[in-house]
Amino acid sequence: MYKKYLSTVVLGIVLLTTGLISTAVSAGDSSMKKKPNIILVFADDISAKEFPTYRIPNRTYPDDAPCTTPVLEMMKNEGVQFKDFWATPLCHPSRGLIMTGRYAHRTQWWSNGFGPGDGDPGSPVYDYHLTLGVIAHNAGYKCQMIGKWQLGGEQSGYKFDEYVMTPGKEAARSDPAKKTMGPNGKGKPSFYWNPGYSLSNHPTESGGYKTNWDDFAAEIEVKYMKDFMGRKVDEQTPFFVYWTSHMGHQNWDFDHDGMGYPGVPPMDPNFYPGTQKIDVLSPDGKLVKKTPPGMNYHVQYLDYCVGELIRHCEKLGVMDNTVIIVTTDNGTTEHGKGLKGCIRERGAKVPLFVYAPGFVKARGETEELSDLSDIAPTIAALTGSPLPPDYEFDGKNLVPFLTGQTDKHRDWIFSYNAEMRMVRTKNVMMDGIGQLFDTRGSRDQEDFPKITDKVPRKLKADVVLIESILEKIPGPDLDSKIYKDYLVDKAGNFPRWEVIKKAELTGEKLELPPIEE
Repeated sequence: MYKKYLSTVVLGIVLLTTGLISTAVSAGDSSMKKKPNIILVFADDISAKEFPTYRIPNRTYPDDAPCTTPVLEMMKNEGVQFKDFWATPLCHPSRGLIMTGRYAHRTQWWSNGFGPGDGDPGSPVYDYHLTLGVIAHNAGYKCQMIGKWQLGGEQSGYKFDEYVMTPGKEAARSDPAKKTMGPNGKGKPSFYWNPGYSLSNHPTESGGYKTNWDDFAAEIEVKYMKDFMGRKVDEQTPFFVYWTSHMGHQNWDFDHDGMGYPGVPPMDPNFYPGTQKIDVLSPDGKLVKKTPPGMNYHVQYLDYCVGELIRHCEKLGVMDNTVIIVTTDNGTTEHGKGLKGCIRERGAKVPLFVYAPGFVKARGETEELSDLSDIAPTIAALTGSPLPPDYEFDGKNLVPFLTGQTDKHRDWIFSYNAEMRMVRTKNVMMDGIGQLFDTRGSRDQEDFPKITDKVPRKLKADVVLIESILEKIPGPDLDSKIYKDYLVDKAGNFPRWEVIKKAELTGEKLELPPIEE
C-alpha cells in the first residue's frame, strides 16, 4: 500500500500523531483484534504552515525551495489531519503537556525555566501525574523513548524500557562535535551530524554510542526504532515508541559556520524530486553528501523517516494494528517560538496527523479542534491502561472521533507561555495579550479580523465560553518561588521583565531600565 501510493503521489506534508483508544477497540471495531502498537512522533519547532498539506501561504522561509511530503499527504488522505491543533509556544510547557495530558495550572510547567525544579513541589513530574511511559507500561506495553530528553527527574521514573538519547541531560558523547563561538568560547554541540548517543537498557549495547561526521541523528534514531519494533513483534508484545525528534530545531551548522537548519542526507529522487545534493567537506576531512541547509529539507526528511517507519511496520506485518501520530512542540523559531508566539496563534498552531489503516476513519482534513492535552488520554484509552479512581486529564480522548463513532470532538482549545493564556473556539480566538479575533472562514491566522468594538451577536456565546475557560484554568501564581526564580533567570526583576516581554511581543526597540540593587 505504502509503495503503491508513493509511486503515484508526490505532494504534501503532514505531522503524524497516533493514538487509538482500547475502549474503541473493545467496542467492536473489527480492524484491530488486539492492543495496537503506537508510534508517537514529536518533532521540534515546526509550525503547521511549513507543511504543504496545510496549504497555508507565506511560509516562514519563502526563499527555501518547496518541499515534497508524499508520506504525510497519504496520512492526511487516508487518516486525519487536524486543521486547528495547538501546542504551546515553547518546548518545556509543550513537553509537560503531551507527557501528562494536563495543563500547567496542574503541572506548573508554564514556560522554559518557569516550572518546578529539583526539590520543589511538583517535581519530578511522574511523582505527581501519570506520564506517557507509565500509562503504556501499566497496560503491558514495552516502551522506547528516543531522541531529545529535556525532562526533569530520572529515566527510571518515566517507565520507558529503553532509551536512546542525544544531547541534553542524558547524552554521553565521547567525541563531542563542538564549535567555538562568541567571546566566551562557549561550545555548541551538534544534534544532527555526529551527534553521539547514550543508550539505556538495550539488550546488546550500552553506554555511549560514538558517532562520526557522516552519521546523521534521525537516520540513527530510525535504525534503533526499527530494531526495537522488530524485537517486540518477535516477542508478541505491543510496543509504544515515543520519538522526540530534533528535526526542525535550529542548530549550529558547521558547514556554514552559523546557526540554522543544517543539510540532511539526500532522499530518493523518485519520491522527492528536485532535492538538491551537495558535497560537503566535514570537520574531520570526510566528503559527505547532503542537501543544502533549510527548514524545507527538515520537513521533507521527517516525511521520509515516517515513511521508513510505516514501511517497517508493513514488513513486520503489523501496520494493520499500529497507530502513528505526528505533531510538533511549538511554532517555527522565527515565526512563533517563545513570547512572540502568544500573538494570534503563531506559536501554538502546529500540525497533527493520525494514521491507522482500517481503524482511523479517512477524513482528510478536519476542522474539529484539538490540542496536545488530548494525546495522553487518547493513549490511555488506546492501550486500555488502568487509571486511578477519579483521575482527571485536561484533554479529551480522540478515539471516538478518530474511529467515526462521533463527528464532534471538543469546543475549545487552550495554550499558554508564562503568564499569558490563549483560548480558541471554532469561531473566536483570544491570544496571549487579550486580543479577540474572528476565526470564521479564514485559513491563515494573519487574516483573522480583530474584534475591536462590540462583539457580534453571533459570536457572543464563543466569548462567554472563552471567559468561562479562563476562570476554570487559572494562570500562574506570580508570587510563587518558581515565578520569582524565572524572573531572575530571564531579566533580573519584574520591571525589566515587563519591558523585555513588551519588546518581544510588539517588536518595539528594547530599552531596559537599570537593574535594581
